[in-house]
Amino acid sequence: MDFKDASDLELLEHVVSEVKGAVAAGLISMDGLSMGIYNAMPGFDSKAADAEFATILRAARKALGNLGPDLGGLEEVMVGAENGIVLVRMIGNDYYTGMALKKDGNIAMARLMQKKLVREMYLRYYDKEMDWDDEAS
Repeated sequence: MDFKDASDLELLEHVVSEVKGAVAAGLISMDGLSMGIYNAMPGFDSKAADAEFATILRAARKALGNLGPDLGGLEEVMVGAENGIVLVRMIGNDYYTGMALKKDGNIAMARLMQKKLVREMYLRYYDKEMDWDDEAS
């Protein structure tokens, strides 16, 4: 799929379809507002969690800052639950993408697809190519 010609929703659908066990993917601003979501699982509603994950990401940034500059900026957070995994990855300082997987989902492929998604969304939201240094903001 050519990411450049696809809509945000088409990208999210593609990312979910490419990852074994993925059930949803979304694009969210750091104020917790959903900018787009693709959901392949009936009854799964991430909107209520979007603002909470934004809070978690802000806290993680602060915690990393307290550890010192050697670790760099926040890139991703993974939350494991009894029946699934949520993988959240920063898009610059103002946005993030989240992906929910079933417990047996392919985490490695999810991380790879999210990195591709982040690069494209960074270009769209910030109107410039992403440096690897920009990812850890």
